Amino acid sequence: MKYFEKRKLIKFLSNLQTNNFPDGYLDHHKDKIDCLKWLIASYEGRAGDPKELLESMLNPMKTTNWSTDSEWIKILYYWVYYKRIVGF
Repeated sequence: MKYFEKRKLIKFLSNLQTNNFPDGYLDHHKDKIDCLKWLIASYEGRAGDPKELLESMLNPMKTTNWSTDSEWIKILYYWVYYKRIVGF
């Protein structure tokens, strides 16, 4: 099952990188793309567990940069619980 989840992420990221989007689109979504790359790395064993990262980001005692963390939280939440990619 994890193979199919990883393949879904790789296919989505590849589709983002090969399509001709308007200028600045990929730069605008850089944080989300970085999150996708991190998720792929987690399936390859190079990063931690997505659920643990989501829980640590939702920790109320943590000082956070909400401009970038909120995008990661949204992507991680939908991926961990629904296996969907949202926000693009």
